[in-house]
Amino acid sequence: MILDEPDASLVIAATERWSASGTRILVPGHFWLEITHPLLRRYRWTSHQMLAGLRDIDALQPQTIPIDRPILLLAMDLAERHRLSMYDATSAALAQVTGGTLATFDLALRQAFPELLEPGFGEIPPRRVNDARAAYGDDRPVAGVDWSEIGSYLGVLRRRAREELDPPARR
Repeated sequence: MILDEPDASLVIAATERWSASGTRILVPGHFWLEITHPLLRRYRWTSHQMLAGLRDIDALQPQTIPIDRPILLLAMDLAERHRLSMYDATSAALAQVTGGTLATFDLALRQAFPELLEPGFGEIPPRRVNDARAAYGDDRPVAGVDWSEIGSYLGVLRRRAREELDPPARR
């Protein structure tokens, strides 16, 4: 969606459908790393560009689910049985544990878990999602990030994290 790839319209339509119906979007703890890593390494986005993309995703109000040992053990089993990466298997494990669905275009996940697929994500030919490897070192000058420009957004994220760890008492 943030890369404006051909599948973006399907993702946007699905997120609008979920928002209208009050459907929660759950993502595993590693989701944010999976998003930012290719943006930095493959697409060479700056921190400011990545932050703008993360804000777009954050507007969907995804709930980040920590990967505890039971989910990890289930993911290990799924990864081995279906020859998946631990990242993909963890997404499938999270869907299984929560009774959710998988919103993915990834061919391996679609083939391994057809019963978990989110409707509306099969209208295009699925493909194996795999980012090209990029070198970790390069000669680009690094300007750093001026965090003062995003202070209020970081404050919102910190407040949400605190609330998730220690929810306010209900009245």
